[in-house]
Amino acid sequence: MKKFYERKKAFFVVFFLVVILIIFSASLAYSADEWTIMVYIDGDNDLEDAAWDDLEEMETVGSISGVNVVVQLDDWQNDTETWRYLISGADMGADKPYYYDDIVQFLSEQNMADPVVLKDFINWAIENYPAQKYMLVLWNHGDGWRKRLPSSPRGVIWDDTSDDFLTMAELLQALNGVNQKINIVSFDACLMGMVEVAYTLSRLNSPPDYMVGSEEVEPGNGWPYDDILNELKTNPTMEPLNLASLIHGKYTASYPSDQGVTQAAIDIGKIDDLSQKIDDLANAISNSANSSEILDAFQTAQSYYGHSDYLDLYNLCEIIYQNVPDCEVEASAVISYISEVIVAESHSPQGGVENSHGISIYGELPPEDDYDNLDFAADTTWDEALVDLATGTPPQNVVAGDGFNGMVPLTWDPFENQEPDYYKVYRSQLSGGPYELIASVDTASRNYSDNEDYVDENVINGFTYYYIIK
Repeated sequence: MKKFYERKKAFFVVFFLVVILIIFSASLAYSADEWTIMVYIDGDNDLEDAAWDDLEEMETVGSISGVNVVVQLDDWQNDTETWRYLISGADMGADKPYYYDDIVQFLSEQNMADPVVLKDFINWAIENYPAQKYMLVLWNHGDGWRKRLPSSPRGVIWDDTSDDFLTMAELLQALNGVNQKINIVSFDACLMGMVEVAYTLSRLNSPPDYMVGSEEVEPGNGWPYDDILNELKTNPTMEPLNLASLIHGKYTASYPSDQGVTQAAIDIGKIDDLSQKIDDLANAISNSANSSEILDAFQTAQSYYGHSDYLDLYNLCEIIYQNVPDCEVEASAVISYISEVIVAESHSPQGGVENSHGISIYGELPPEDDYDNLDFAADTTWDEALVDLATGTPPQNVVAGDGFNGMVPLTWDPFENQEPDYYKVYRSQLSGGPYELIASVDTASRNYSDNEDYVDENVINGFTYYYIIK
């Protein structure tokens, strides 16, 4: 009887402790703030003044119930310190770093382009200011997936004191070292609203729900943090989709209608499917008999300041759909799916960005050497399509000889004596197509005795055939 009583007593104690633990855990979860907004401001370059201006915008809003706004700021002139702030609306001091009462940590000079520094800031913010939802803002210069200068491939976060920058691979490295899922990864930086950037984020071990970025360059003033945070202040429980969707409208509304600004929120969970449709389009482009029309599309699609090879994906596919019959299905599929990937978008009605739809893609012919190091290029054939377009100048003096015995001999001359490694031969029984790829001709191994470039041996006497060589 005593043993039974002791077992019962022990069971009761264990049960009581479990209940207390559950209540305590639930209390912790319930008491966590709604949002922690982590703003990573690299003002260690010519945007230094804009960095302090944006910090001032945040301080004018002050503290928000249920929301932590934490900032790491590094400026250009001070090469000995970097500061971490918890925004509460502190009074502005006369000298930098201005808001002394909101500084929660003084650091030595940091290379903000070091992925370890970025990772440490995020993990510090999550540990010290836990929340139910997280947003990261990467604040600085940006150049999409690639370069600032022709000789120096760049991505985002340019730290001039350290002469360094974050590549897409380093961004992936930093975010994979974070201890908590980030719901929104956003870029208050130029040109980051690209398929290639979104695809990089989709490769994370724990991808964000949404990405926010601009197809176009951003003015130095960047985001209107006061407008965005004031809206969050009125509804601090908003879901990630609502916050991601809020930013674009506040941003574009803060500039004149002819400023030429863009901003969009992208559903990262749908980037894989979009990339598959782009891959299908890339294969269609490589096998198309209408390379000149495709080249026209690449040359006339919506592009962005200083980057004629950053093309609005929707507008590019729209032009291809209208003018390239053998890529029509694939282009249409991309167009249709973009409306699902872009959950919110706005752009200036004037200023040269009128044909923007929220996400751009790289379209330089041929692509830069570094492009094929990107995850997007490695996992799709888009880079191969760009190479095919660049080397697809049609030959001159194409002649289809008289057919005989079920054969048609074809000859041509290379364009301006620039002979590629191979040619593609297309055939149709209708003038104007559609054309079917029937052969790839390796220029190093022609073996026809009468100097024909290719002999079509799959024809029927008495029928007329039309050919395109590219």
